[in-house]
Amino acid sequence: MGELLEMCAAGCPKPDVRAAEFARTHQVRLEIRSSFTWEPGTRVGPEEEVVEQAIVSAVVHEVGEAKVTVAGVPDRVGVSATLFSALAERDVNVDMIVQNTSLEGRTDISFTIPVRDLVVGLDASRSLRAQIGAPT
Repeated sequence: MGELLEMCAAGCPKPDVRAAEFARTHQVRLEIRSSFTWEPGTRVGPEEEVVEQAIVSAVVHEVGEAKVTVAGVPDRVGVSATLFSALAERDVNVDMIVQNTSLEGRTDISFTIPVRDLVVGLDASRSLRAQIGAPT
């Protein structure tokens, strides 16, 4: 049920988020069916203890997010904090952050931000590169 609620929150149109919340709260089995056929649908119910869990249970896609990567950043304490402080000062909401393994003292930092903040995010990233002397 948890994954179903996450999918609803990410914009999945079926089922209605209130139906998923009701089913989880009251431990009710829910069947999600097509409006166009009489075929059986997907049944979702109270979660059971299972020995093995699937690694991927659902995939959702968000078109309102942009990924920014700052490459070749010196791998030293405080560099990431400088970047994310600059973004916070500009009211940019950072969702996910990934920093690659350091290679020869340099690393790449990737993060996602709302598309509407892309210009501001790129500006902050370029300012960081200039401030730390990273190659452009």
